Amino acid sequence: MTHFRHISANSCREGCSIIEDSSASSLASWEQAFPAGAWASGEDYVLGERVQDLRRDGATLAGRVQGAHGDYWVRLELRLPVASACDCGRPRCRHAAAVVQAYLARRWPVTDVGLLVEEFLRHPRREPLTAAAMGADFVSALELPPMDVEDIWALQGERRLLALDAALRVAPDPYRLLLRALPEAEHDRDLQVLLASAFSSRPPAGAIWPRLLCAAPPALAPLISDLRPEDLTPEAVLAALWQAGADKDRRALLRLAPHAAALAPKEAADALEHLSRETPELIPALVTAARGARRLQRVAARLLGWADTLPAEDAAAVERSLGALDDLPPRLRLLLRVREAASAGGAAQILAAVIAAKAPPAVA
Repeated sequence: MTHFRHISANSCREGCSIIEDSSASSLASWEQAFPAGAWASGEDYVLGERVQDLRRDGATLAGRVQGAHGDYWVRLELRLPVASACDCGRPRCRHAAAVVQAYLARRWPVTDVGLLVEEFLRHPRREPLTAAAMGADFVSALELPPMDVEDIWALQGERRLLALDAALRVAPDPYRLLLRALPEAEHDRDLQVLLASAFSSRPPAGAIWPRLLCAAPPALAPLISDLRPEDLTPEAVLAALWQAGADKDRRALLRLAPHAAALAPKEAADALEHLSRETPELIPALVTAARGARRLQRVAARLLGWADTLPAEDAAAVERSLGALDDLPPRLRLLLRVREAASAGGAAQILAAVIAAKAPPAVA
């Protein structure tokens, strides 16, 4: 195997060996089946990464080689003696040797043409056939999304699901499809299952995650929330939070607020203190952000001052949110008890609340 002496794990970007999954004897048999010059030239093509589009159907292998005078398509059988056909017109040529060596190296992806064709026959589509008739490569056409987003939504029932599934699996950027599909999944269990699978197999990037979280139906929101990407920036989630506030999108606010509080407590505390005036349900997230920013006492005091301007029922809701905190400063807890007693209406209740709040905790 003299021609493979310098192809090793060090020459493979993935750390693999050129003879992975191939025994030394079978590799030697392939080498001996080609003229020495052709085998050596094929090795140069492999090392130069000039072999592309490897395809296999059973025992038939094909590939494209970038030659000195253009690209050459090669087809050969994966058995000995060598039977090959190439655009260069020569049998057992250097291009065929390059395709064999690239295949045995396991350093390039190999398209299973048989599976693609079987899938196409199960679910025939016009687009690949049209593309091939217009001069495109049929296998490449099979791997393209079957149709435009709105064309998918023009379909009905199972046909739409099948078309969307095929498009999501092959689309380089699936997020336009996902954003279009999420509102439709609100009351469609089958679509929810399909989208959950798509999100699990291709987690969203930070740039698009806030939009997906806001658009998700309730059944999918927890999954997308759990898939918060590592590259999500505080600026992105804060911008989405302010946009949801401007749009008065209560559902989006409640979904984004915990993430903003976790990623940027100080900035989130400022934003949520403002936004909670119209959406009091944000107070738990505001408290979390204030705690993370070491502002809990200041923010809680301002919340109580704000509560004084609210109707009694709304003020009581704010006080309950604060009273549920385990780490509320003692002075604020005393103030809450006094306010509760005052709302109950008597000096005796207020005095009892002050005494109870100041009393040392009982020893168990």
